[in-house]
Amino acid sequence: MDLGLAGRRAVVGGASRGLGFAVADALAAEGCRLVVWARGREALEGAAEELRRRHGAEVHPVVADAGEPGAWAQVARAAREALGGVDVLVLNAGGPPTVDPTGTTEEGWEAATRLLLVTPVLLATELLPGMRAEGWGRIVAILSSTIRQPIPDLVYSTAGRSALWAWLKTTAAAVAREGVTVNGVLPGRLA
Repeated sequence: MDLGLAGRRAVVGGASRGLGFAVADALAAEGCRLVVWARGREALEGAAEELRRRHGAEVHPVVADAGEPGAWAQVARAAREALGGVDVLVLNAGGPPTVDPTGTTEEGWEAATRLLLVTPVLLATELLPGMRAEGWGRIVAILSSTIRQPIPDLVYSTAGRSALWAWLKTTAAAVAREGVTVNGVLPGRLA
């Protein structure tokens, strides 16, 4: 199916495996030029090579950890250098550790918030002006069905992704008239 994405410039987080890799694979099949990023160098470089092999795609891997300060700036800079701008941004990262809701810590909340809210919001905020200026852009966040039906031990993940969902909805209303769509996807458990 042709989605009209050939030649578009896409950035995909968590792209070394799982849903992130599946999204990068689909975008590469559509003819997108890609920056893929994740924290593990070996797995990410393997994923990038696989995308090139399967689709002959232009793929630029960027090793960055969404849980670390400044990762968003590193990815934005690399995307601009490699692609000249970004049309499609897929916000995706692994989840924080499980914890009993009564056993959370300040450090746990800070780490989860950086991973699931701060990094994605700052990355999107950095790239949105270019999309708005071009009158076209797509931002899609991979969230979780737990924001609708929480699972007790996923309290950090549920709270962080719920906050990101609120930002997505607010931002979608602000930029829709400029040709930029902002959406979240709520997958359930994966085998």
